[in-house]
Amino acid sequence: HQAQLKAADIGRNFVIKVPKGIKQAFNEEEFGPYWKTATIHEMLGLFKMRCFALKRLDDPKVRAVGCIPSHFVYTAKWTADVPPTFNKFKARLVAGGNFETATDNPYENFSPTAGAISNRFFDAYCTYHGYHIRTTDMTQAFLNSDAVKDIYVRLPKGLPKANTHCFKLLKMLY
Repeated sequence: HQAQLKAADIGRNFVIKVPKGIKQAFNEEEFGPYWKTATIHEMLGLFKMRCFALKRLDDPKVRAVGCIPSHFVYTAKWTADVPPTFNKFKARLVAGGNFETATDNPYENFSPTAGAISNRFFDAYCTYHGYHIRTTDMTQAFLNSDAVKDIYVRLPKGLPKANTHCFKLLKMLY
């Protein structure tokens, strides 16, 4: 977090070029160390939440099921203040679910989230009762749903062991 605090100290009037992949993130001259820290933070968070187990690509189960690709999505987070203030560098590991083979039941690997109607109801309820609403964020919120079948995800290129290992998902990714 110290890297993010140092970046925030730079001030409000600066531009952060958001990388399109891990290679670009790690090699970015000015903010590369911050993107690397965000990537490590994401991986540690997934590990602590027990979202995956590391498996070898040559494992017979992995070969039978196959692997879907994954990659990191990067973003620079800013506050909602006017003018906005830099908040943090963010990396998110996402699985290429569009590469997964279709199933008969599309809901078998589903991570429920609150929709717009639920959010509006919550806002109206709190307003009606005079409650003060603060912004909330749940760390890695989508990771609450257990995987009910074997799903293997390739490690993003640029990570150690990406050519020899994959993740077996224990919980769902984005």
